Amino acid sequence: MYIADFLNTQMAAQVRLLLDDTYQFLLDPDKESRLQRMGKKTNPMLLSQYKLMDEFIPLEFSDDPDVLTYLIKQNLAIASVISVDGEVVSTSAGSLIKLDGDFFKLAIAHNWDEKKQEQMLKFRRMLPGNISQTFIDMLFGSVADLQPRVIKLANVLTWQVLQSGQVSYTDPRTGVTAKLTYNVTNDQFPSALTGTSKWDQYTTANGLQDIEDHLLNYYDRRGYYPDRIVMSNRLLIHLSRQESTRNRALAMGMLSNVPTAGVASAVSLEMLMKVIPQLAMSQTQVEVYDAQYELETAPGQTVKGRYLNDDSYCFLTGNMGKRLFGPTIENEGKSGLFVLTEQLLTSPPRDRSYCVGKMVPFFPQPELLGGRKVA
Repeated sequence: MYIADFLNTQMAAQVRLLLDDTYQFLLDPDKESRLQRMGKKTNPMLLSQYKLMDEFIPLEFSDDPDVLTYLIKQNLAIASVISVDGEVVSTSAGSLIKLDGDFFKLAIAHNWDEKKQEQMLKFRRMLPGNISQTFIDMLFGSVADLQPRVIKLANVLTWQVLQSGQVSYTDPRTGVTAKLTYNVTNDQFPSALTGTSKWDQYTTANGLQDIEDHLLNYYDRRGYYPDRIVMSNRLLIHLSRQESTRNRALAMGMLSNVPTAGVASAVSLEMLMKVIPQLAMSQTQVEVYDAQYELETAPGQTVKGRYLNDDSYCFLTGNMGKRLFGPTIENEGKSGLFVLTEQLLTSPPRDRSYCVGKMVPFFPQPELLGGRKVA
């Protein structure tokens, strides 16, 4: 009604510009520089949640409806020896493997109820210059928030794959469950540590050995090591407090003595950052990641969620995957994040602004995945 009409006519150009700017911000891997060029304040905490996704699993949009359906299995086996006058041996260049699961349609909407319609009607009866800027900012802010909220959900689903090799997410609003499995093996995602092996058991756990064994298995599978191992600050602290970590640092010459009896053993986090890349001579760097998002469990009630669980770590490798968005009916068969403000009801008057996208965490080589629950 009034709000839909206002946003779709009088403010249409400004809304389109706002949505385009937001879309380009979400696509830009260097978000901090982009904000600085626009003269806007940067928020390190806000930007941190995008950093690793943008670097290792960037956003990509495709209008091909079938591109979401299949993973690619490459054939990288070495060549064959043939005789001088022999035929060249042919082999498969690769194959397509159908995903075991459905695509995910991600959506969020803001409803404009009768009370806000009354406010809009009152403002429209005033001179244009008297329309409350605060009210306009609220409308614009609500529309601008839609696309990032869809991307954050895409990030949640992607982090699930990184930690477990699958998506298993039940939406608290709709009750719809998103499930998707990838062709991964047990050595990529070993069983969770239990009992005295858990990393919070400082006298018995051997976290560095756990990581080193996992890295060696990764190398045996791929022929190279992952670029990063990502974990929470809590996990890194657990690792630093383990006696086995202290003993490893001592053996590597990073510590000069052993604490006396009764003194808690701990290796500094800075020292630990130097120890881990030397495991299996992998040069795999440690990245601490504690970004959170808000999850609405009931109308008006939210809780904090973590993209990466604080009891698990995972591996990241360059070019390992994409957050792939495909075409939607709402967007007339084109990909992207479709945003629309429309009238829902005339009585009671209700409009809504919504955003929808069709997405899958796309990992063409699932063998690059790896992670484990360790605490």
